[in-house]
Amino acid sequence: MPDLVKDLKYTKEEIEAPPYERASFIFKGGEEEGLKRLMNYIWETKCLADYGTTRNQLSGENFSSKLSPWFAVGALSPRSAYFMARSFEEKYGHK
Repeated sequence: MPDLVKDLKYTKEEIEAPPYERASFIFKGGEEEGLKRLMNYIWETKCLADYGTTRNQLSGENFSSKLSPWFAVGALSPRSAYFMARSFEEKYGHK
């Protein structure tokens, strides 16, 4: 077990615990996962089109972008999300 894990006093069970079953979204860290989520939210599900009406709803994977964790740790650039959103709006329009 890495020293950092020992220093934080996590047990092996806590580290390898399954995701919380009631979570509306399972976060996986890293730039690749952040880009996957961005592509899914904007292009695959096209949820960006309904963002204005769904953004304040709390549960469900696509009621908001759920991109904050990647932005917060610098794994995803807000600038790349902005330009991808602009491309979506140029193709599909803005509500």
